[in-house]
Amino acid sequence: MAKLVEKLNELTKKLEAKNKQNKEKTKANIEFFKKNKDTLRWIFAVIFIVVGISSFKDSIIGGLFYILLGLFLLPPVSTILNKNEKLKISQNNIAWYSIVMILLISSSNFVGSGKTEKIKSEFSSNSSAIIADIQKDLDGKNFSTANSKLSRYLDALPTNGDLKKLKAVLDEKKKEITTDVASKSDSKSASSSKDYFNSNIAGIKDNYCAGYVQRAVGIIKEKSGEYSGADLEAFQTVAKHLDNNAELLFIKAMTASDANKNEMLEALNTGMANVNIDMTKDGQIDLKILMDNSSPAKIKIITCLRRNNP
Repeated sequence: MAKLVEKLNELTKKLEAKNKQNKEKTKANIEFFKKNKDTLRWIFAVIFIVVGISSFKDSIIGGLFYILLGLFLLPPVSTILNKNEKLKISQNNIAWYSIVMILLISSSNFVGSGKTEKIKSEFSSNSSAIIADIQKDLDGKNFSTANSKLSRYLDALPTNGDLKKLKAVLDEKKKEITTDVASKSDSKSASSSKDYFNSNIAGIKDNYCAGYVQRAVGIIKEKSGEYSGADLEAFQTVAKHLDNNAELLFIKAMTASDANKNEMLEALNTGMANVNIDMTKDGQIDLKILMDNSSPAKIKIITCLRRNNP
């Protein structure tokens, strides 16, 4: 009991020392800002004035608000306002902070709206040419460029039918390429690999299972965003459980004395490739396969997990 009390006292002292250190650090930060507040205000004032001038191309009103904010932050302006008997606006009262926030929000909103209207106007006057240009990028498989252009116009015109169709085409092409590459890679790995799942060599099957289960976790994390509610929660729980087991399988494999290191690496890679094949349906990864007790993926995962709990 005496030892427990002693440990509690020691812990209390450490916490008190930590709190004291944090208070001193906070105090030092406050002192720094107090000493340098005028310098910081000059810096931010200049920044906002420059931003305001550059914002004129998108919104004159928004640019003026930014410039007003910059001028308001200038220390000489604050001094004048504070000396005015009718206004009495100093940096230490709520009115000063309220004005800063109003100017900041207003300028940001006006500039944002100005940019959106500018993009809308640009699309309205050149819609055919813009759509043709994006289609050209899609046909030439310049998907990154097409996506950049589409995002710019869709952000301003989210309900435009032509843009939404192009976005659907882009998403489909990306999916086809991803599936094709994965399919070719997995088929090559599967066709040239041994049956590590049924291996009797200590460590080999564990490493195959580690790769299989770990990749399954990756697939769940990648695809679970397509679900919501109870399904999403279930997949997240499964992923966490499998992640822990994959680590245990890998550790178990590494401690196996009669396992060939090169073959173990191949077993790991084969497991990762095989799960992609086992969880593919109609050319696409389908998480619902994990809910089918008769599916190869579900059977293999359960078999692998049992190796941690024989």
